[in-house]
Amino acid sequence: MKSIFDIENFNLIQDKENYYFFRALNMADNKDVEEGITLDQEGKINRIRTDRERYVENPENGQAKYKAEDEISLEQAYDHIKINYLKETNCISLTCSSNIAIDYGRKRYKDKYIMVVVPKKEYGNKVIFAGEYILQEIEKRINNYIKQNNDYNSKIIQNIEIIEKSQSINEIKRLVKTKYKGIIDISKSGLKQGIQYRNPVSRFRELNVLSEDQNLAKNKIVGKLTLLERKGKYKRIIQHE
Repeated sequence: MKSIFDIENFNLIQDKENYYFFRALNMADNKDVEEGITLDQEGKINRIRTDRERYVENPENGQAKYKAEDEISLEQAYDHIKINYLKETNCISLTCSSNIAIDYGRKRYKDKYIMVVVPKKEYGNKVIFAGEYILQEIEKRINNYIKQNNDYNSKIIQNIEIIEKSQSINEIKRLVKTKYKGIIDISKSGLKQGIQYRNPVSRFRELNVLSEDQNLAKNKIVGKLTLLERKGKYKRIIQHE
């Protein structure tokens, strides 16, 4: 998973010492700039604040779900990227694609942007590549869950092994569609917030930003998770509160 989704496999601006990412300034970012909160003495932007930092400034919001010192977790990353995202995370979204930044900036914000410099020696410490991290964490939970539950139907384990060896997304789709009857039980789906998938096959998408191998690896994870979330006796694989 790490080798397939390593950041070096993506088209991004870099030199020997740094990676360079784009961010469209959202409305809260622009307000920080206009009020001089994130500017240095020369009037230049020197930082970007998290929504959590703004959230805790308002007493009416109550206590935030996450604290500033909390380490990143799958739950916090998911809270940040889900459709109805949570404003209480310590995460900030950056992109290596100027087109993505422009799409957000022109449609939703004020058409203003910054470039963020990330020293390569700090990458993996304060900055994580969200796609790689989330898929790795989900895969860990799938593997751990299988190891800890000896009462699993052997056919499901066999199907998971078939998915692992699959060479195309269509093979995975056919297997999930054939072996699954009914709809996803949303109450047992760890990724239940935001999108609710009524047809398990609708979970599989080929993203333009990913290569063929990356799309296949991603959809293997989706296929395994779908089989394990089958309606019935199985518990949620990914806990989310």
